[in-house]
Amino acid sequence: MLDEKIIGLKLQELRTRLELGREKFSEKPDLSTRYIEYLEKNVNTPTIGTICKIANAYNVPSDTLLNVDLPEPVVINLNSITEKLQDLDACNLFYIKAVVDTVLTYRPTKKAEG
Repeated sequence: MLDEKIIGLKLQELRTRLELGREKFSEKPDLSTRYIEYLEKNVNTPTIGTICKIANAYNVPSDTLLNVDLPEPVVINLNSITEKLQDLDACNLFYIKAVVDTVLTYRPTKKAEG
């Protein structure tokens, strides 16, 4: 869950770690010094676009500013899956195919960034 109050603290931690004052810190993402101050003090809540702008400006993952733990990528050995599938009968393979089709139908799609 996203804790909006922690965002200001994370921004302040990033700025402090970079040893930048608010004025200098606000230049790279092209934001006002006052806005950075309001974000740090939780007067304003940044949009996802603003979070991304700051993260991109300082080359940090946006999830660190949001204080969200993203799951680690799953590494799957396709050979081991293939071996297991070879042992299944036609009925079980039908169900496996249905599950795979459902996952592929409802997975989030990546949209082109513009």
